[in-house]
Amino acid sequence: QGIASSGDRETLELARTRLNILLGQTELSRVRREEAEQDLGHVVEALEGGSGGLRPTRPFRPSPGFLQSSPSDPLAELLARSGDPTLSNWERARAAYAAGLALEKAGERDKALASFRDSFDLHRRLCPIVDGITMGLSSTYAQADRRPSRVGEELRSAVDAIARLGGEPVPSLQGGLRFRIEGFSIPPEGFYPGLQITLYDPMLSEVGMPESYSRDMMTQFHPDGTVTIRAAEGRYALRVSDGHFAHDGEHAELARLLTLDTSGIPEIVEIRGEVLELEPLRASLLAPITLLTPEDGASVDLNEVIFRWSPVEGADRYRVGFSRLDEGSSGIRTITYFASVEVSDAVLVPGALSRERLERVRLYAAGDTGRWSVTALKRHQGADGEEEVVLGKTVTTRTFLVVQALSR
Repeated sequence: QGIASSGDRETLELARTRLNILLGQTELSRVRREEAEQDLGHVVEALEGGSGGLRPTRPFRPSPGFLQSSPSDPLAELLARSGDPTLSNWERARAAYAAGLALEKAGERDKALASFRDSFDLHRRLCPIVDGITMGLSSTYAQADRRPSRVGEELRSAVDAIARLGGEPVPSLQGGLRFRIEGFSIPPEGFYPGLQITLYDPMLSEVGMPESYSRDMMTQFHPDGTVTIRAAEGRYALRVSDGHFAHDGEHAELARLLTLDTSGIPEIVEIRGEVLELEPLRASLLAPITLLTPEDGASVDLNEVIFRWSPVEGADRYRVGFSRLDEGSSGIRTITYFASVEVSDAVLVPGALSRERLERVRLYAAGDTGRWSVTALKRHQGADGEEEVVLGKTVTTRTFLVVQALSR
């Protein structure tokens, strides 16, 4: 979710494939199906329009969430679920909030406050973030104009309920975390970097949030290279991942090659009502890898073809990724990723591979359209043992037509 860029065809093709898989599921709700169809329309428009520039995303419409209405379950069952340690914390938090609504309606103020506070505590442990998170990166940095995320709704709903009933205030929600990029100036237009954030109580054995919520946990850097998220007081485990960039098509190569070093981000943070300045994320550009042979769209015999690319200084191996492009009955092209082969030099000869490694590219049959890309790697001895460092990536992928599959 976010902008659809006609310049980043690889990501758009993958998005189209995943959306079509999603729409093939019969158990989708009407609302979710409509959303997926709208998203697919934007992706197809970007792929087929070819005009570049930002594409509109559908307006955010809060789906019928867990906290938007009170479940019809009996109050006793809701209270039992909220206190059941065998259930996920997410289910318990939902049940506690629903029980609070039912108790409030019944005039049981003190018991309702206790349930709302239980809901707040459980949600705070799962995800204490109250703002600074967005569903999709966009050209609008202003906080109020971002696409609202579901993350934080549950926490704020519990806080509002406690305030509505005149209960004791919850711990401060004014603290948070500030991230900063170092060594890179964000272009004034057309490139929008972000991070995916996970923040939770380190004592939890499992976080227990629905998988669909993880995509909402994005934060977007402002033009000055900083961003702040607000969170409830507490001690939390922090996980961040980079490589989340939206762009207008003119910055496809930058999005492919820019990397942010997150190694200085602490694994545990203490938020106590103030904004905590974190170590800067050091930005660097990976080396661009140019594919040399075969030419894009060439017809190849996999027993004889030689894949070559530009070498990267310092790399001790290269990972060559292969995928297949298929066209369904509806005319929609899908991508299947199925193989990667590692070699020590900037050349791969499928016909010379050992039998074990040969199996990885045997899935190609005559008539298939294949696609390939390369990543340059280096082994590095880190504090926690040997690590894999990425030094370079393919800027653009290439395709080939298989006229002869591997014969051995």
